[in-house]
Amino acid sequence: YQRRVHGQVGRTLLNSLTLNTVVEKLDEINDFISASRPTESQQGELLQTLSLPRLVVIGDENAGKSSTLERIAMAEVFPRVDGLCTRQPIVLKLRHNSDFPDEKPRFKLIIPNLKEGAEIPENLNADQIRGIIAGHMEHLKSTKQGIIKDIEIVVEKWSNGVPTINLVDLPGLVATHTTDSNEPDELSAQSEECTQKYLQNTETGGIVVVIDGKMDNLRTSRALRFAQEAWKVRPELRHNTIGVFAKADKSAQQDWEDEGCTSAMWKLESRLDSKSDEVDKDLALACGYVAVCNRNTRLRTQISLVDQNAVEEEKLLHMGFSSAYVANGSFTEHGKHVLGLPALIKKIDRLICSHLKQDWVPAERAKLQEKRSDCVKRLEALGAPPGDLTVAELATAFEAAMGPKIAPAAIDEMCKCSMQGFPQENLAATASLFESVEAKHKLEMQYREFLKDDCTKLFDQVTSAFTSKIRDAIDHHSTGRIRLVRFRSFRNALSDSAARAMLGGKEDFCLNLNNILEFYFLVACGKKEFDVQTLNAALAECMMIYLIGPAKHSISVSSIQNMLKEIPEESCVEERASINQMLADINRVDSDITSLMDV
Repeated sequence: YQRRVHGQVGRTLLNSLTLNTVVEKLDEINDFISASRPTESQQGELLQTLSLPRLVVIGDENAGKSSTLERIAMAEVFPRVDGLCTRQPIVLKLRHNSDFPDEKPRFKLIIPNLKEGAEIPENLNADQIRGIIAGHMEHLKSTKQGIIKDIEIVVEKWSNGVPTINLVDLPGLVATHTTDSNEPDELSAQSEECTQKYLQNTETGGIVVVIDGKMDNLRTSRALRFAQEAWKVRPELRHNTIGVFAKADKSAQQDWEDEGCTSAMWKLESRLDSKSDEVDKDLALACGYVAVCNRNTRLRTQISLVDQNAVEEEKLLHMGFSSAYVANGSFTEHGKHVLGLPALIKKIDRLICSHLKQDWVPAERAKLQEKRSDCVKRLEALGAPPGDLTVAELATAFEAAMGPKIAPAAIDEMCKCSMQGFPQENLAATASLFESVEAKHKLEMQYREFLKDDCTKLFDQVTSAFTSKIRDAIDHHSTGRIRLVRFRSFRNALSDSAARAMLGGKEDFCLNLNNILEFYFLVACGKKEFDVQTLNAALAECMMIYLIGPAKHSISVSSIQNMLKEIPEESCVEERASINQMLADINRVDSDITSLMDV
């Protein structure tokens, strides 16, 4: 493997992985998303950056998960102790980057729940990371915290000697209750809960199940059982699961000849080919199985990961595989697909790329479509752009806003004010008061005298209230295609025009008070009693007829048509521009994501 991965052949393999191209495109998309993010006041509109789907690595306790992951990462970052090594999910973010040679990689370590007082220095190497993680795991054990499932440790590595991939190393599945006084009683349940949580998480794009190659019966693998349970909840994961037989060099069958088998590796071969009785339709994997040979971490003298990669190939070639796997001192085409770390890396590459096309891209596009639909609804809520409106639409909207909301409320309010000083006892009479023409005339003259000196003041009050109500009604008319609230300049022009029209009719207004009052008395005389409310209603109705007429027609159709061409959307122009930009960004990202289908 040293020749294959760290020599020309290995670099060719890593450089040829489809994931590298996918990640380059994702990075370009994320750069665009980050550059196009709006201000803090518009955070709700943010497009979220895209993350590479993660592969979750599960296995029974001491099955060989961490050893397998270290070889993929080409970095000894996982602690080695007897018993449970991993007590917290460890996210391994590998990035194939030619700027960092494999002998001088770049690392970054994040441990959110590091014990108080501990610090993580910068510019770490693999040994330092392993030491910090080991100390953290020991702290979790000494404080009897067991397994932490809700907080992730993150190890990032940039190197030209690794594939681009996100892997999550989960704590091994603890089979039985522990008698260790430093371990909580629920340690086994904690390991199960952690595994279930990650398998059900939609960010999990695939599963790598690590199995001890020496295991007599696969049906006793708790990791495979949990994978099967996950398939029921998320059926797509069944097609995105890879089985890895670690410790393949320990799986040779010594009595294979006496048992009439074709090779010492017959049992492992039958499992790899899904022909074993135990690998029936329930345990057959669409992505298949792979066999690897990891380091024996119990040896006092450890060989390097680079040396182990070379040793693995030699071991696999001489372990006794049949000619279907090894021939003439090298792997057959079939053997290349199921033996060694290169085979595993290729399977991971195909798995994630397949998941991207079949599941991830459609799901991300569906999210973008939801955002696109939301933007369209928000644009519709803003109303049509001014240039798309017609004079008839605008006039109808204004009349609807002004009629029920402005005139009755404004005029009725002014009428009530006008009656505050009028002698209430004169209004308490019943209809019998009007049996006498003299009584009627006396009350009419009394009211006219009361209004005579306050006529101008009343007019000014009505005008002020009327124009302010115009503004208020338009500011609250914010539904439908028109949404008048957008047009502050138009609103101001209407209210000013209405005030001018009313001012021009001030003399007529005062002269016509007699007519209004006469109309009122005709209404009042038809009732059985005479009160302030009746007076207000009648007077308001008459004044509305008089005042609304000139206000409605104070702006001509042609002038409105001209205004439409230059109406500024003061209250939502920025919002409209922001939404339109968001739509453009969504369409751009959607197009870029769709292009991943062609990778």
